[in-house]
Amino acid sequence: MELNETWEQAAVRETLEESGYEVAIKHYVGEYWRPQLSHGEGDLRRVFIASVTNEVPSQHDKESIDVRWFLVTALPKPMNRFVREHLLDALALPSSPLSKEQRLPPWMAMLLRTALLVRNFRNHFFSTTKNNPERE
Repeated sequence: MELNETWEQAAVRETLEESGYEVAIKHYVGEYWRPQLSHGEGDLRRVFIASVTNEVPSQHDKESIDVRWFLVTALPKPMNRFVREHLLDALALPSSPLSKEQRLPPWMAMLLRTALLVRNFRNHFFSTTKNNPERE
């Protein structure tokens, strides 16, 4: 989040930056605390349901290499178990916001932290190469 930004504003901004799509928040699903992530400091995620307000996406940033749409019944596999829980909760459309703790075995938390570092490096490398043909 940026200074003086609400969770909703951050969600709208992050969606635009990472996907190129402008969205309008429709429903707050809840918050998910992951105490083992973010270098042991914990990670709080807030999940919203939103609708797309622009039909043609703008350019997205280096955090996402590709952006595509999938039917809920045909989501790609494998999928991060936390993301799967977020999606299932959102599809259930809870009447009041959820508050959940998401834990992993210690070895899996370390593996996930490493995988996220590798993903960020990969995305940075591919976005730099894609935007600078001389580097290919």
